[in-house]
Amino acid sequence: MRAMLVALVGLLSLGEALHAKPAVEAKERPGYSWHEFSLDIDGVSGIPFYARLPDSGDDGVAYIQNAQEETPVEFARDGDSITLRFPHYDSTIALEEAGLGKLEGAWTRMRPSGVTTMAVRGQRLDTAPSLYSEDAEDEPERARYAMSFEKSGEAVGLIDVHHMPGVEGATGTILTPTGDYRFLSGAVFQYGRKLGLSVFDGAHAFLFIADIDPDTGDLANGHFYSGAHWHETFTARRLAEGEEFELPDPFSEVSLVPGETRLGLPRLSEPPYAGNPTIVQIMGTWCPNCHDEAPALVDLYEEHHDDGLQILSLCYEYTDDAERSRRQIERFKERHGATWEFALAGTSDKSKAATTLPALDAIKAYPTTIWINPDGTVRAIHSGFSGPATGERHEETLRAFERLTREIVEAR
Repeated sequence: MRAMLVALVGLLSLGEALHAKPAVEAKERPGYSWHEFSLDIDGVSGIPFYARLPDSGDDGVAYIQNAQEETPVEFARDGDSITLRFPHYDSTIALEEAGLGKLEGAWTRMRPSGVTTMAVRGQRLDTAPSLYSEDAEDEPERARYAMSFEKSGEAVGLIDVHHMPGVEGATGTILTPTGDYRFLSGAVFQYGRKLGLSVFDGAHAFLFIADIDPDTGDLANGHFYSGAHWHETFTARRLAEGEEFELPDPFSEVSLVPGETRLGLPRLSEPPYAGNPTIVQIMGTWCPNCHDEAPALVDLYEEHHDDGLQILSLCYEYTDDAERSRRQIERFKERHGATWEFALAGTSDKSKAATTLPALDAIKAYPTTIWINPDGTVRAIHSGFSGPATGERHEETLRAFERLTREIVEAR
């Protein structure tokens, strides 16, 4: 449960209820303390997230916790100053101790428009938040939603409500045609009438708040905040058990333009790609869904490279600073153990990126993944990626990736 979500709408803190049984397993980390943070945004108090920081030492590792996902980040202490670094996202949180376990500072991150900054406030906790406390309880109540966003369009919400003594935690994700919002966590509060979910991973900071209809379970008066300024409204209809609501097939979102059968990339006519089965990944190191896809590609490369499989990642980065972009590419490769070729291809603006690959009718999402037969013809194009937070959808995506990879390898 995230007590700060309550403060977002002026409700009483549920801090005294945070001695509930856990909904989500979290690793024991002796020598670390839980902290609750909030990133300031327009119009509401902030986007909450949890982290565990070392109790002592000047350099080491801190951990950001989003539902089931624990992300290690670089930690440094210099007197009363604390720094958390996310080098793979070119992102930093700089904090100063403010007494009584409080921390204050700012999160900075490179964006296409330049460096952006959000104020951060934190508080050391005496006990683990309820979602991560020591004892387990019942299976969560699972719900699926057909969602409609004011600007972003349709989405599917996958929400688990964890019934715990005195509090109801919530975890899940939201799946869109371009990918998912990763591991969301939060709470059902105000006596079951409101839902709040958020995530912070060093790249994106998201907050979702909505009213819950007590009769239908539908969500109304929904508000989505991203970073310091983005805001849009949404509604969501709770789906009946067995009711289907599907987003567009990610294999149908992007196609070759009429008359084309090949990607038309000169690099593919050269070694080691010519005559070999190849996966081309359109990606950016700034993109969390691309980071989620990377382990799947690493597995495919390790399994099929001896059979000729090649991978080429085309990197579309936030700025035209080539030195910075190459540094971020190396960090991406190191983080995931990726050993294939990564080529700096342009900037992340989708319309500009599409001009570099005119054989495609569009680039709608990062990542976009393309399977190419040994004869150079395109077999399939997949737009977006359903990451681990989507559960069964993620497993379906991995199976589809494996099937297509076997097909182009066997066509050799």
